[in-house]
Amino acid sequence: HPSAPMRALRALSSAPRLARAALRAARPSLPQPSLTMRGLAGTTKTSTGLVGVPVDYNAKENILVLVDKGMQKLEEMPESAAYRWHCLDWFKFIKGACESSEDFAEIEERIGLGQLEMVKWMLEQELDLLDYYVEERVWELVEKAHENMEANLAEIEDHIQFYKAPPPDPEPAPEEGK
Repeated sequence: HPSAPMRALRALSSAPRLARAALRAARPSLPQPSLTMRGLAGTTKTSTGLVGVPVDYNAKENILVLVDKGMQKLEEMPESAAYRWHCLDWFKFIKGACESSEDFAEIEERIGLGQLEMVKWMLEQELDLLDYYVEERVWELVEKAHENMEANLAEIEDHIQFYKAPPPDPEPAPEEGK
């Protein structure tokens, strides 16, 4: 039988190995990539290559959820609001691109705004802006600015000097006989 100091030494030498095994067992398993993160020839996206931006294995589905939320939020704005129409066009474009393919690389190329994770981030930011826009009724400020624009222009009209460039000199006609 080994002596007590020898047993303690063996226990210490196996501790790192046991600790690594315990860490491996406790480590959560990564979610399996869905079809949306499979690229051409069955390749799987493993990294965005962007610091702090992990791969979203369900980016396509998450983007479609955000687009639907945005379209619902747009219903709270009057139809005359230009921002509503700009957002609606963008949301329809993103939705169409996502629904056109299962290949993440093809969707990213079609959208042309980088990786799907970044498109998702842009949509999240747009939804925050939409919340603000609706909460503050910003379209009313835009309408008021348009109403005041004519009065403001008339007020400063006498102070604006327009410069009109003189017409260019005509090219001299070629001399005859040369």
